[in-house]
Amino acid sequence: MTKRQYKNYWDATSTVTMTPEQYNEWVIGMQKVDCNCNDCAYLIRDTGKTTKGAIKTGTCSKTGERRTFLQGHCQLDTQECFVHRRDVR
Repeated sequence: MTKRQYKNYWDATSTVTMTPEQYNEWVIGMQKVDCNCNDCAYLIRDTGKTTKGAIKTGTCSKTGERRTFLQGHCQLDTQECFVHRRDVR
């Protein structure tokens, strides 16, 4: 997806009128689609470490692997193991 397509996607969704509850459900739904480690229940975030730019790091408690990720981006390699952090409450 190009930057222009990404921007157009979010611009289109911002014109839809939603209640706060609908918006929260929509956000969680989008997070379940992109399967980003940032939203995964298995991620143990590194705290106190600085990274370059928006890149974040952590450790997956399911696989034991070190993970790097960009918040809000789709991760194809985590589609199978992802569990949303709100689904484990």
